[in-house]
Amino acid sequence: FLRGDPGSKGGITALIKGAHVAEAFNLRFELHHGGNAANNAANLNLLMSLSNAEYFEMAYSGELQYHGVRDPICIDSEGFVHAPTGSGLGLNIDNSCIEALTVDVIG
Repeated sequence: FLRGDPGSKGGITALIKGAHVAEAFNLRFELHHGGNAANNAANLNLLMSLSNAEYFEMAYSGELQYHGVRDPICIDSEGFVHAPTGSGLGLNIDNSCIEALTVDVIG
């Protein structure tokens, strides 16, 4: 199988292309854990769109992984994650957290 993640392999489009190449050779394309809430959301959306991906991997590190996001993807009591219902990647960005950490605004 092939493996990748959007944060270090060129983003969502690049991973879809890689997954399609893997599929052409009858290989699985598995997604490496995202490492933070935004990459986890991208991975989950990718996983749901690929026929040759089977596993959702998530580093469970608590608050640091969820920084800047309200209602992050969580593993339920049965070990499952669920599809987001919001628009885009389904993230609910915590703008107050981002504003509190903003050093400067250009423009």
